[in-house]
Amino acid sequence: MGFKKWMSLATVVVLGVGVQALLCLAEAKDSPRKAAVEFARGYFKFDRAMAERVCGDRLIAGDKNVVDAYLERAEADARMRGFGLSCFVRENLYNVGTVVVKEGADQASVRLTGHRRSPVRGFFTGESRSVDTLISVVKEDGAWKVRGDLFELPGE
Repeated sequence: MGFKKWMSLATVVVLGVGVQALLCLAEAKDSPRKAAVEFARGYFKFDRAMAERVCGDRLIAGDKNVVDAYLERAEADARMRGFGLSCFVRENLYNVGTVVVKEGADQASVRLTGHRRSPVRGFFTGESRSVDTLISVVKEDGAWKVRGDLFELPGE
């Protein structure tokens, strides 16, 4: 009886580890949805890493990096209000939903929906704002990257 009990436990543990490994592999795969969500999360958190998800021809406008220009503008706006780019101004995305509207071998359109909320302000006021936008995504150097009008990134 003891052997069956341990064998059942070992089977459950091995199956659990196997399923976890499959989920990790699925998460690591790049997709248009993943690119859109990672960019949007970085955008609302003022995370410079969002630049990794912007396609090369959209990243530079004139002689300026659009992500750097966006972050500089956001920091200046925050300073005018008496803050830094701290958790008061940053926003998180919640209830994120994506639908691939159109997908080809090297380009796609992703509709991203959700709510954005500042951790501090949102905690005290419950205030959140809706996000509903269509994001164009292209495959560049084997990775999906966003392009087109990207929220309020400075344009060309």
